[in-house]
Amino acid sequence: MNNKISLKSTMNPEKKLWDFLVDKSIDSNITQSWGYGSALKKLGFRVFRILVSVENYPIIALQGHLTKSSNILLAKISNNMSAGSLGGSSIIVNSKISKKIKVKALKYLFKIFFKFCISERIIKTEIYIKSEDNIFKEILDGEGFNLAARKFTPIINIGEPIDLLWKNLHKKHRTSIRKSSSEGTKVYSNEKFEDYWTVTEEHMRFKNYITSDKYFQKGMFNEFRKKNLCKIFFAEREGKILSTCFIWNFGDTAYYTYGASTESSRNFNGVNQHIHWEIIKYYNDKGYQYYNMWGGQSINDNKTRFKMRFSKNSILVPLDLYVRKFF
Repeated sequence: MNNKISLKSTMNPEKKLWDFLVDKSIDSNITQSWGYGSALKKLGFRVFRILVSVENYPIIALQGHLTKSSNILLAKISNNMSAGSLGGSSIIVNSKISKKIKVKALKYLFKIFFKFCISERIIKTEIYIKSEDNIFKEILDGEGFNLAARKFTPIINIGEPIDLLWKNLHKKHRTSIRKSSSEGTKVYSNEKFEDYWTVTEEHMRFKNYITSDKYFQKGMFNEFRKKNLCKIFFAEREGKILSTCFIWNFGDTAYYTYGASTESSRNFNGVNQHIHWEIIKYYNDKGYQYYNMWGGQSINDNKTRFKMRFSKNSILVPLDLYVRKFF
């Protein structure tokens, strides 16, 4: 690559070039994958992709989607979306390129992206970046984005020997798991989405919150299971399901994407610790390296502390949500 960099873009990239770029990005995740975008298309979202290359060598790309209609507003990708918004935008950067090329390519990418947003009458767009990525921050600030929120993602290294993973658990988690197991909790996996959704609905009622809707989650489950990209786990006691987790998997990482528990699960100590431990064991046995537990509003909230206790070597990754409004 010479001093004179000739960038080219396409909004109709080849799958093999997209997959190549995702593979070359050290921060790639399942929401940037071709399969994720294809699954969204089948659910009625309008998915767009922009890929930027130098001499046919992919260096940077962006994948996003638009809502189909107001009846799927609760499809939670990055944050709840309003009609006409563009959500879940994720930028993929080839880790082999220099800082100079990265800056030029990002500015070029946004130029194309903004033309698209204005032509499509997009109200707003949302992009997540790593908090410490100062190159992204400077460019987003210069392009009219505003910092809207910060989240914290605990990532557990599960590629170590299982006895070491057990040793690295917080002692309170180990105690809870032993108690849950000794009292008869059984953890298993199957494809009964309706059982998972029954627990999810109960969880939403007694916790008084809304997750992404059944249409979206069931659609993603149906698409991902065809490609072995997901599993649903259950924790059961005395024939009753107490807790459930909807796990996505991609590359070397398993993602704790959605989870729910019944109101009665609070009467049984250790059930939630137990189900996650069995998930870690399962993916460790399959050769996965990381368990991304996603989502925490602060370093010190209960959810973040609970997740970080699954390993003393947990990594807490801060992510910044940037938003730009167009109209």
